[in-house]
Amino acid sequence: MPTLELEGKVAIVTGGTRSIGRAITDKLLEHGVKVAFNSLNPDGEEGKQLVEEHGENVLWVPGDISSPETGSDLVKKTIDKFGRVDILVNNAGINRDTLLMRMSDEKWDEVLQANLYGSMRVTRAALRPMLRQVEGGSIIFISSVAARGNPGQANYAASKGGVEAFMRVVALEGASRNVRANAIAPGPVEETDMLNNLKPEQREALINMVPMRRAIRRVEVANTVLFLASNLSSGITGQVINVDGGMIR
Repeated sequence: MPTLELEGKVAIVTGGTRSIGRAITDKLLEHGVKVAFNSLNPDGEEGKQLVEEHGENVLWVPGDISSPETGSDLVKKTIDKFGRVDILVNNAGINRDTLLMRMSDEKWDEVLQANLYGSMRVTRAALRPMLRQVEGGSIIFISSVAARGNPGQANYAASKGGVEAFMRVVALEGASRNVRANAIAPGPVEETDMLNNLKPEQREALINMVPMRRAIRRVEVANTVLFLASNLSSGITGQVINVDGGMIR
């Protein structure tokens, strides 16, 4: 039987204390991965809880992923503590939804800085040590079905579409050194701010667009991360995997 072979690997998860990010962090830890996780709030209870529960198997590096220095700082501290980086999950992201005619430059820039520039900077910092490793590494981007375009989400769609294009370039540049890059595009995910902030009628209309007639579970996204991080996906790179209950179809 094939195994995940993740025991002792080292992962970085941006936005790793809440919602989808927390599910990913928990799932990796469950399979013996040492996890460095980033969060915006340096005083967050979620980060403290992870450190208390997992001790030396985790590293908490608070910081705004939009800031230019955060990505390199996160990678440097991870290598200082664990000696390597095998898995990078670019999960941190925000949305500032409004119709394009009402969208300010500030709302556009804020989303692009967090979702696209933040992912680029962490990836750039992690790529060099991964390329030096015989085992290479796996870089996973959390995108969205919204990358294909949603009304009221011009900034978010542009950021996630950019993430997917960027991922394909990383996959090409890393392929010869066994560094793989892939993206996961979830549909509406349960208990996320994006879904919870919708009006009940909006939420119902969105769920009705999903053939499975339910929101995606956070653990379903985390399980897909686990697959892409492991040797079970060793021949997969440059791909976007939709975890959307059939929504794209």
